[in-house]
Amino acid sequence: MSDRVRVWCLRHAESEANAKVPGAIEDSGLTQLGRSQAIDAAQRLKAEPITRIYSSTALRARQTAELLATALATTRGTPGTPGTPAPSITAMPELVEVDCTADAWRTGQTARRGSRSLPA
Repeated sequence: MSDRVRVWCLRHAESEANAKVPGAIEDSGLTQLGRSQAIDAAQRLKAEPITRIYSSTALRARQTAELLATALATTRGTPGTPGTPAPSITAMPELVEVDCTADAWRTGQTARRGSRSLPA
């Protein structure tokens, strides 16, 4: 077993608020395009040994994580054999969008709202 850990960071797929759907609220769900984007991401990552997915508690992020986990489990199976279990999903309120300038990104000085280690 390798001690090496690989971390993939993905932003949520397109939400109704991103697409400016009339009447969309801040914590809106995914659009049809957003659902397709999440499934496409799973297709691109299907060869990766992803066992856990962490998301924010925002609806759009949880829906992206659920679609990703389900699609990963479906696409990893070999024909005639059951697929691997879906990666576990943990929604964490600490994983939030923050306003950050380009200068802050370059220096690594981003705003933090609490901190917590990710569960093993």
